[in-house]
Amino acid sequence: MPRPPLPRRRWLTGGIISLATLAALPLAAERLLDRQLRRAGFPAAELRLMELGATRLSARLRLSANAPAGWIEIDYSFGSLLHGRIERLRLADLYLPLPAAGDDGDTSSPLTTLPVLPIDALVLDGIRLQLSRAGRDFELPLQQFEAVQSAQRWQLDGRIGAAATELSLRGVIGHLAGGLQGNVTLRSRDPAALARRIGLPLPLGGQLGAELTLQQPARAEPLSLALRIQGEQLSWGDWLQQGRLSAAARLLIDGSGLHRIEADPFGLEAHPGPALAPQLPPALAAAPLRLGLQALQPSTPLLRLNAGGDIDGLSAQFGLSFGNTGCGGHLELQRTADGLHVALNEADLGLADFGLAGRGLNLALDIDRSAPHSVSGRLELAQLRSTRQPALHAPLRLSGPFSGTLDEQLALSLDADTTDGLRLMQLQLRHDTRHGRGELQLASEPLNFAETGLRATALWPAAGDYVSAARGTLAFKLHSGWGEAAGPDLAEIQLHDLDLALGAIRLYRINGRLRADRLWPLRVPAGQPITIAAVDAGLPLRDGRIEAELNDDRLRLRMARFRLLDGEVQVTPFTTRLGAPRHDFVLAAHGLDLGELFTLIALDGLHGRGRLDGALPLRLGRDGSLEIVDGQLHATAPGDLRYAPAEPPAFLSEGEAALALQALRNFHYQSLSMQLDGRSGGEMHVGLSLHGANPDFYGGHPVAFNLRLSGALAGLLQQGLDSYRLPEQIRERLERNGKTP
Repeated sequence: MPRPPLPRRRWLTGGIISLATLAALPLAAERLLDRQLRRAGFPAAELRLMELGATRLSARLRLSANAPAGWIEIDYSFGSLLHGRIERLRLADLYLPLPAAGDDGDTSSPLTTLPVLPIDALVLDGIRLQLSRAGRDFELPLQQFEAVQSAQRWQLDGRIGAAATELSLRGVIGHLAGGLQGNVTLRSRDPAALARRIGLPLPLGGQLGAELTLQQPARAEPLSLALRIQGEQLSWGDWLQQGRLSAAARLLIDGSGLHRIEADPFGLEAHPGPALAPQLPPALAAAPLRLGLQALQPSTPLLRLNAGGDIDGLSAQFGLSFGNTGCGGHLELQRTADGLHVALNEADLGLADFGLAGRGLNLALDIDRSAPHSVSGRLELAQLRSTRQPALHAPLRLSGPFSGTLDEQLALSLDADTTDGLRLMQLQLRHDTRHGRGELQLASEPLNFAETGLRATALWPAAGDYVSAARGTLAFKLHSGWGEAAGPDLAEIQLHDLDLALGAIRLYRINGRLRADRLWPLRVPAGQPITIAAVDAGLPLRDGRIEAELNDDRLRLRMARFRLLDGEVQVTPFTTRLGAPRHDFVLAAHGLDLGELFTLIALDGLHGRGRLDGALPLRLGRDGSLEIVDGQLHATAPGDLRYAPAEPPAFLSEGEAALALQALRNFHYQSLSMQLDGRSGGEMHVGLSLHGANPDFYGGHPVAFNLRLSGALAGLLQQGLDSYRLPEQIRERLERNGKTP
């Protein structure tokens, strides 16, 4: 019977076994880790054990042949090993390539083939993650990442890239049994640098933030990323600045890469930058640009973009505003064999700075994908109306072709009709995309007015406050430009034999051409006279010539001259505002014939000879009423006045009135003056002062009359003035040959 081994020998045998185990453990650990890495998709991985202790293992690790070596550190304790797990795994300074799908169709990746690791915490420090997608490689640097396992889930915190870009991962990121879900928050103070790191060299500046919600029910399922993006102080090169962005999308990723993008609501606000502002009209150059897109149906995304770049289509509620200019409607984008089809349907249009609004805007464009990117299409606007009260013009309907190229020049040609089909004008718009300049030209058809046909107040309702009727011809044209060397805005209106009724005042055969050198606000410079053959305002004004200037709503009358009663009247220059409740001005009279004045009054038996000068302060009301305020007329030399009615009025047949009538039958005055107050259609007050004698009355004794004509005599005088209208035969001659009688 053998003897039991001696204690010393038993100790020596156990020690030899322990030493052999410890000597073999590093090699076994190397082989185990190497095998797991190859299974995870890193066939060229190399691992070299540097330290193996009671609580830590460290090794140098290279995952591909051309990559620098990094570090792998494993911390554990006796208790954690007894429970089959390690406490902490740290990877540092590693180049980690994540390859795309192989030729055999295997769509697995290292993210989905790593074994279930019994790790409590994972630390990534200085990891360069290389992603290969759609034949393109881009790199994602990971710094100071820490993942903690709890209840079969990973909780991650960390940062991507440099200090200017922070990636914060919160919530459930990965199920150890397979699949991903959770939330990721990204904050970048240099989005351009971030874009360059992932292979997208974009001229993007500002601050950008993103929130991602990840969903992957199982490893075999595509990974779904719900993305929301917020941007502040964004810029796009020199084109846009001070921008704000709000966008959302859903991305589907499988083993082969990006599978599909579905875009959700999108909002952008930005200001024109130094490259864009000079190419815009002045009203828009300093205004903010706002763009919004909203899905038509809650269950339908705005846009589907497949991995190959194919657009399934975009269908959205569209809103675009530039300052007080805006457009909104139904936008559709569809990829075609040759390029892109764009359609905007049933849109509304707002041009508040210009007092305009539109509805029923339909635009269809086909854009060629190859340079110079030709554009063809058509624009239709069912109604363009004036928002001012009263409206400046009647509702219009616009339609015409869109043509040109995106790289060179775009052109739009429109016909403008009234909603009942009357052609009013043509509009031509061109924009040079190479040099950022363009022009707008507008030319009207000759508009022939007749009281039984085309009505001016129907075309321009705002003129209804002044114009009650019109006949004759009117035409206008306009030119506006933008960009360098655009030149001033110009407009022209031509009047040909135009008759206007302005309340109780009628103007006949207006002719002239007025040019404006600024459109918004309107400015018409001086030096452009217009002529008026006759004015019927209770006085027979003929052969008129007027010159004025307009700056916005400020009107300055520089000169107005008419023939009246074989003499001349001139309006003293004055300034007023259009739309004012009244306009005050002075009519200076020179050499008026007293006899023709009495003929105008048409008072039976009243005759006279002499010339009158004076001034008639006038007040023109908004309704066309005319008021004389303290008018003064006086004779320039002695003359005579005779009032010998065939049947004297009863109130002049007795008393002092009868004596006055007798003296006035053949009165030779040395001086005569008249004072007039009153308004058309109202009471007239006339003061008459006469100094002279009647050689047949009391031996030619000097007589002075200071009369306030009121009652019946003033009524007769007023009736004569108010009832005066341009004789029909004179009007016919004016219309026939344009000659004044």
